[in-house]
Amino acid sequence: MLKYQTWYRHRVKEDNLQAMLALQTRLRSNIHNNAAISHEHGQDEPDLSAHHPVQPDEQIDEELHEDEIETEFKREIAMFDDPLGLVHSHVPDSGPGTPHDPNSLVLQFNQPPNREHLESQSPPVLQLLDLDVDYDSDDSKSNYEFLHAYSDPPALRYAYLNALSSHIVWKSPVRDAEANLKHTLTCLWLTPSGIPDHITPLTTLKSIRTQFGLNTSGLLHQVPICNKCYKQYLMADISSAELPAICTWERPTCSGSYMKLATKNGNTVPPLGPRSG
Repeated sequence: MLKYQTWYRHRVKEDNLQAMLALQTRLRSNIHNNAAISHEHGQDEPDLSAHHPVQPDEQIDEELHEDEIETEFKREIAMFDDPLGLVHSHVPDSGPGTPHDPNSLVLQFNQPPNREHLESQSPPVLQLLDLDVDYDSDDSKSNYEFLHAYSDPPALRYAYLNALSSHIVWKSPVRDAEANLKHTLTCLWLTPSGIPDHITPLTTLKSIRTQFGLNTSGLLHQVPICNKCYKQYLMADISSAELPAICTWERPTCSGSYMKLATKNGNTVPPLGPRSG
């Protein structure tokens, strides 16, 4: 809006200047005509320098009234819709010593930036985004750096996630969850383009957690159970039991065991039974 107001002032001055030049031309033409008529009648030619024609700057200063310009400018501004409610800044008048050169009545816009100066400047350093995820309600630490897990077909990834959710969410034992996973993989093998030939599917929950980089140990509660009937036992039963710890289920009688010796890294330790959700 400020540029438009400046342009409007320049346009008014230009119109007044053109009117003054036309008036000056008309006066000079009349003087020449009068001189020609006087010469025909034997009169002396009038001195044009004695008439002192009005200078352009004086004519503009006499005919240009600030109040009339402001009134006409506001009347034209009222014709436009200003939804943003911009404040029309007042443009200061030219000083008394400012020359009114028609060649200077050109709108001054912002100069383009110096390209050499821009090329000499080093580009700004981009700040790396923080990819760490803060889990407020989940204390378990998850590692999502295993991007190769997303290269598997969607159907295969769904089978893996379904096996994990069956074990963690729906409390299925590890054995049942892995059995259902194998059945799902068999269905995918029988489906055309279900599993590509270059992919070897995973068949255990441990390998799936490693593939996805998920640590679900904090979501599971480990309890001793029988390896056949899945009867749960207390830690006190483990402390007081003697090997072989035969299952105490009687109806019907179970021949399973809820504690046995296992070898891990060359050491014999009494592990817990299969984990249950």
